[in-house]
Amino acid sequence: MDKLTEIRRLCETALDVLEHDGEYHAEDLADQILAVIAT
Repeated sequence: MDKLTEIRRLCETALDVLEHDGEYHAEDLADQILAVIAT
């Protein structure tokens, strides 16, 4: 999976969590995206 696809997947997951749970930790998402970019 390329980086853009993985970042898109993370963002979609975050949106799903927001829609269903009403809360998502933005720092966790940012850390995950940065980890993808760094690889």
